[in-house]
Amino acid sequence: MAHVAYRFESLKKWTIGTFKNSRQQLLEHMGKTDKTVDEVFEKECEDLKELHRRYGCLASAARDFTKILTQLSQAEKNLAESLQHLSVKEVAIKSQCTTTSESMLRIANHAAALDNCLRYFQSAVETLYSKTIVDTLETIYATEAARIEFDVCRHDQATASPTAIHVANEKASVQRDKYERLKDDVRVKLRLLEENRISVMAKQLERLQTALAAYFSGNAELLAVAIEELRSLNVPNSSLIL
Repeated sequence: MAHVAYRFESLKKWTIGTFKNSRQQLLEHMGKTDKTVDEVFEKECEDLKELHRRYGCLASAARDFTKILTQLSQAEKNLAESLQHLSVKEVAIKSQCTTTSESMLRIANHAAALDNCLRYFQSAVETLYSKTIVDTLETIYATEAARIEFDVCRHDQATASPTAIHVANEKASVQRDKYERLKDDVRVKLRLLEENRISVMAKQLERLQTALAAYFSGNAELLAVAIEELRSLNVPNSSLIL
């Protein structure tokens, strides 16, 4: 019986808390209540959200380009194979068919090598987008939720009766400490994320530029080196929790 009563009381507190938080958000949206504001911190958070969106666009574009390059490589191989088959029947132009087929096959192999390079680049970008940056964003969202809870407690504190003011003060103090602690966590993660992100992308872009130069110059050896360099790069950490 005591266990049932405890669960009922916990559910009651959760329901009231959820209602108050939702009401606070609605009133803020309507401009009918004040909220705790840290303009510098909030701008840093919004900047990261926008950066995350742009990395998402980059990851999507890299996926699309990789698909097209894969199709191009296969089409070039098909053309090379068709020319080789034709040379068996067209004896008069056999040498031309064979030479062109071999050229197309080399081009196809170069495209396949560049495709491999792009896949390593794509993997690094998608890890940054879907894991590394998201880890910091989740802490930001937790901070935003803590800020709302603090403001709810702050408003409860302002309207508390003399007999309830002590409890209201304690709750507001606890929520304020939680909010400030999460803000500190976000600041640390933002700094580490920037260092990690810039380091990873600088290396990836440098190797990709080498691969592109090798592809357009037809340098198979340099393409092979670029693939190995991209393969050897460390995958960016998905979590920056200290």
